[in-house]
Amino acid sequence: MTRRVMTTVSTVVVLVGIVVGVLIRVWLLFHLPLFGDSAVVGLMARQIEEGHFSVFYWGQNYGGVEPYVVATVFEVFGANPLSLSATASLLAASSSVVLAAAAYEVGRDMRLAVLSGVLLWVWPYPALWNSVHEFGFRGVTLLCGLLLLLACLRIYRKKAGGWTYVLVGLSAGLGWWASPEIAYFAVPAAVVLLLGWKRVLPGARRRRQVFDPAPGALVVVGGLLGSAPWWYANFHSGFASLKTSSAGIARAPSYLTRLGVFFSHALPVELGLRYMWSGNWLGGTGFGLSVYVVIAVVVTALVVRGLLAVRNGRDGAVRCALALGLVEFPFLYAAIPGSAYWLDGRYGVYLAPLMVLFLVAVFSDESQGRIVLDEPGTGSVDLLTTASSQSGFDGNPNTNPKWTVASAVVIAGLVLSLNAAVVTSGVSISSPRAFFSGWSDPNAQARTVVVAMQANGIHYAYGDYWTAYVLDFLASGKTVVSPSPMDVNRSIAIEDEVASSHDPAWLFYAPNHPGDGPGSAAAAFSNPEPGPGGYTLARFIALVKSQGVAYRTVDLGVLVAVVPEGAVKVP
Repeated sequence: MTRRVMTTVSTVVVLVGIVVGVLIRVWLLFHLPLFGDSAVVGLMARQIEEGHFSVFYWGQNYGGVEPYVVATVFEVFGANPLSLSATASLLAASSSVVLAAAAYEVGRDMRLAVLSGVLLWVWPYPALWNSVHEFGFRGVTLLCGLLLLLACLRIYRKKAGGWTYVLVGLSAGLGWWASPEIAYFAVPAAVVLLLGWKRVLPGARRRRQVFDPAPGALVVVGGLLGSAPWWYANFHSGFASLKTSSAGIARAPSYLTRLGVFFSHALPVELGLRYMWSGNWLGGTGFGLSVYVVIAVVVTALVVRGLLAVRNGRDGAVRCALALGLVEFPFLYAAIPGSAYWLDGRYGVYLAPLMVLFLVAVFSDESQGRIVLDEPGTGSVDLLTTASSQSGFDGNPNTNPKWTVASAVVIAGLVLSLNAAVVTSGVSISSPRAFFSGWSDPNAQARTVVVAMQANGIHYAYGDYWTAYVLDFLASGKTVVSPSPMDVNRSIAIEDEVASSHDPAWLFYAPNHPGDGPGSAAAAFSNPEPGPGGYTLARFIALVKSQGVAYRTVDLGVLVAVVPEGAVKVP
């Protein structure tokens, strides 16, 4: 394939990938309603705008930074569900750009680097789906992790100035504040620096060198600045973030169970071979499982070769480090108490960028035993070029298949994501008209509830976790809804305000909107619970009657409010 054809094909793939990635996200933003976890981030961002700062995601001792990014977006675009969810997409776009920069440092090929960034933009679908939901910390953690890798790669390439060392510390510190999941990137980043240090290599010449403390000092300063809020909060909480109870999961499955879930469900879901939510295999169990086994065997073989690259000393540092990042991934994944929840792929969003960078290393000149260093004052220096040229990956534009292979991988990832979008989210791609029809405000029914509450004089209410914070965010303070004492509660202030009010209402599924069908409360709030504490409307009314408390009901659309005329005692 000639250079011109390869260039044209890869350019088309890049443009199509960028456009399709944007279109899928925009479709999801206009079709998926806000839900409780995201609404909490929106409420935190609003408080940040008002000068009330929180270090961690409400109700837990980890998960930070991202609400401050959301607050910045709110300042520009206003505090609304669209700007809230779009913040996650902006962070995903930033991560794709940074990954492209890191891929360039790995493979020294700009076109290959751009294709790598586009691949992360369109694949895997769970990461794409998560990039339109604001969870409060994973978007920033991913961005910080990739920045950390990029900075360490630049140091390895001898392209580092003082700010590069500051970036190492700052991205590591901010990432640690955001989530301990930064470890996915910290380990390979550290290995790149360690193996790139000539003094640790076998047979390295031990010449006397003047120790320069400046780079290390800059890393430490950057790290302390980035993680300062984490240290402040933990000094006042007895370092609660380091306790397993900080995850807020009372009965998590065992470590071995979570490790098994990673290989049986999480990994194939991230690869696009099993669907989110249902867990069904792509093309049926026989086909999907067979493809999974083949991919697992191939990747395992490549990873083993990557680990063995340590024998090449500095020349194999990057490939070895990235291979180690893939090896460590399942074991770090299983260390997270909640990671048995594989349904939406949130815990596995860090895998794809590590895998993409590793594949770049495999298909780059470096994987053939070549390394390109930018030595100060000498320009680019190519080492071991003979082995590289004999491999067919010698940079000859008429024989080098890297761009073709990378374009094919991007196309495959795009097809997998489009298929998953259709199957799991209902994205219509049969025609442009079908794709763009039926767009509306996905939170319209929830807004109707807020308007109806205000019209009927209901200013305080109890809901379940999934309903309460969505209504709080949409109401902008005009009504206050708290999860009931029977539900997970993330804001003591909101809980106290409702508890101190006069006869707050209780919110339930409307009888004419049962189940999960279109137009139901379940769909409007992404909510599996019929009411506070799992109570249905009928059960709660029976409880109120048994206590001799008078009440009235108010139709709010997809919800019904029970407004008692006295205190209701709930178990």
